[in-house]
Amino acid sequence: MELCLLVPLQNSSSLSTRADIPSINLEGRQWCLTNPLDISDKTAIPKYTCISYLWGEGRCEHAFDSNKQMSDRTLPVVAAVIRNSPDASVFWVDTFCVPDEQPQRSATLRSMGFIYNLAADVFVALSEPTFTVIDQWRNKMAEISLSNIERQLRVLDEDRWVSSVWTYQEILNSKKIYFVSELDAGPGLIEGIDLFDRLGHALQRYKKGHGLNEFELRGHFPAADTLQDVIVDWRLSDYLGVSALQVMSNLDRRSSFMPKNCFYSMLGVFTQEPSWLEQDSTVAELSESLMSLCEQKNDYSFLYSSTPRDGRAGKRWRPKPDFLHAVLPWHIVGSAQEGHYTSEGFWLDSMMKLNLSDELDFEAKEYIVKGLQLSIPISSPNHVVASDAFSRLKQTGFGGSNQYVVSIQGLFFPQSQLDLDRESGGLTVLVSASLLWTFGAPGIARICKEGIELFTPGVFVGIHRKSMSSSELLDSAAGVSKL
Repeated sequence: MELCLLVPLQNSSSLSTRADIPSINLEGRQWCLTNPLDISDKTAIPKYTCISYLWGEGRCEHAFDSNKQMSDRTLPVVAAVIRNSPDASVFWVDTFCVPDEQPQRSATLRSMGFIYNLAADVFVALSEPTFTVIDQWRNKMAEISLSNIERQLRVLDEDRWVSSVWTYQEILNSKKIYFVSELDAGPGLIEGIDLFDRLGHALQRYKKGHGLNEFELRGHFPAADTLQDVIVDWRLSDYLGVSALQVMSNLDRRSSFMPKNCFYSMLGVFTQEPSWLEQDSTVAELSESLMSLCEQKNDYSFLYSSTPRDGRAGKRWRPKPDFLHAVLPWHIVGSAQEGHYTSEGFWLDSMMKLNLSDELDFEAKEYIVKGLQLSIPISSPNHVVASDAFSRLKQTGFGGSNQYVVSIQGLFFPQSQLDLDRESGGLTVLVSASLLWTFGAPGIARICKEGIELFTPGVFVGIHRKSMSSSELLDSAAGVSKL
């Protein structure tokens, strides 16, 4: 990877700067780019600020290279940040600091976690309409009518920075975060914690004012709801961490013009180490790198991906190396799905084995109806509870089967259709007790057919208690292949 920085020309004597490109004028000062810095000694790297913004569709001549194009938002954004950050004089800006040549470009994109985590702070340049909304919330929230709250949330929800795939890792890796307007000619700075609190207040006012539940609220403002989830993760990540499943869940609700950027953002969350990749990576290689990294951290929650399973012996429980999508893109609590290998095979820790049954326990029905906020009597038959539960899961983004497995504890909806053969004892359903939604938990079903174990992830709705969990053998074929 390469770490280059934008610095004032008059203060660059202590740094090696690029002599092959001209300096540029911003806010009355000349600015230049450094040569790639030696990152082996972090203490020798100057304090710098990362600038986050969305490129948009407009292009103009590159400030440092007339043979290239750049976003026409870049210079106004950098100027706005300079105006509003008098204590900062060294910046990292993607347009100027990410190299064009391979493999340095891919290695730098894989190192976003390192770059943003090392920065002293992050400045986000928002569009003028979005910034105005946030500024109004900061000063006049109590005076704003419900109809205006709706209009303002719509502005925020349609801002493409809010839904960008890069936003997640940029927020999670920031020590401090500030917001400015890209067009503001004067001082105007909002601290991240202020924006985050106000967003939560605005969403709650709209939810309460319109009598909505949390599932319906997301349908009205999906991007704003996703941003609120990032805020929760940012506040708790230093203490609790975030799981691979939670990262997949949030990124599934974000947009990216380049499919690989999703992996780069995910890698930025899970590692703050620089990448020294010597060649550009395929999707399969990026996916494999991500899963291997999670395994090293003892987080196997990526197995709760809707991606089809790997066909290799000992790895059939694992998604094939491809784009990884959450089995359910809903905010989940828990830092990891831990597991371990023995000579017997691959085990998942803190798992609840479902007791398959023909009838739901009344307590389980009550939990499902209340947890999913269903408008049916608790005494409803199994098929009615299952039908309404499936409809709610679809509303949250579940794309799996409407088939369901009944257990005493609740209902399990598999991602792929199951060949239910309880008579032979060929079906086992394991549910996580360390990763939890408010209404259930992710799980995985195992079917043994003709001596081969096959797997599909799914969503469990019902009662989940840590006290009911233990380590469970998932794949007996994995022990031989791993050890």
